Amino acid sequence: MLGKQLDAEHLQHGIPVEGRESAPVIACAVRELHGGGRADPRDPEGHFAHEFRMLDKNNDGFLSPEELHKGLFQRGWVQDEVQFLFEELDENKDGVISLDEYLNGMSRRSRDSKAQPTQAKPAS
Repeated sequence: MLGKQLDAEHLQHGIPVEGRESAPVIACAVRELHGGGRADPRDPEGHFAHEFRMLDKNNDGFLSPEELHKGLFQRGWVQDEVQFLFEELDENKDGVISLDEYLNGMSRRSRDSKAQPTQAKPAS
């Protein structure tokens, strides 16, 4: 059983197990823990859950404004973009983002970006 093969450190820190990539390992663990092998439809590959855990530096299961800001600043985001994202993801406005809120918001953003039509470039 997968849960017996992985320890908490592997899940918390995304450490590859037996040469596998960490995101798929976490995706499998999340599926086992939350649905008996079924993928969460909001995050079928486990990428959003993996990103959440990488941003959650104190491993409390929530993203504080500081954790989100620090993680996204390192990726080149600017203050206004990060603040807007935090406000969008913090659905219940309690000042932190739970994994559930993160999955809801990021899957919604992903769907919205795929639904936007691409504009054809004018012919020269």
